[in-house]
Amino acid sequence: MRHLDGWYAQSHPEEDFAETVAIWLTPGLDWRHQYRGWKALEKLQYVDEFMGKLGGTPPLKFSKSKMGEASRLRSRLSAYYKRRRRAYAQDFPDFFDADLKKLFAEPAHAPDNERAAAFIKRSSKMILNAVSTWTGEPKFTLARVLRELTERCAELDLRLKAQSAGIEISAYLATLASHYRLTGRFKAD
Repeated sequence: MRHLDGWYAQSHPEEDFAETVAIWLTPGLDWRHQYRGWKALEKLQYVDEFMGKLGGTPPLKFSKSKMGEASRLRSRLSAYYKRRRRAYAQDFPDFFDADLKKLFAEPAHAPDNERAAAFIKRSSKMILNAVSTWTGEPKFTLARVLRELTERCAELDLRLKAQSAGIEISAYLATLASHYRLTGRFKAD
């Protein structure tokens, strides 16, 4: 789904449920339409039905005891964020830039060529079907990655540089998916 980066929820049932509830709670989101045809829709419908049954029930009262004391922390916040950035490098916008610049041309080198983002959008169904079939990765996972790649191509204003762009972006997405399946990360840092 979309609230937890790195597709963490897919491998952790509790987080998957929390992510489903987060989608259900998102104001103004037409989740019935957005997730039509996805397996996730069944989970959202379950949450909707379950929450309907809970309506009007008073909330539970929790203890006010503290979970931990800041004075007991053994590392600095800057060290934590440095480790976290390294661990979640794929969540930063420039994570795919070097690869995308190998696949596509920068505008100065091919100003008249079709924009890569437009090409990917137009070809996304075909790309997703092929990559999902051959990698076994669910389309919704691949769709999110492909959407991020498309957005980044648009931001960088990248252009097609070869007739084989569809094959190349499919191969790249399949490589990312396979690496993710084996390691839990889209590529090595």
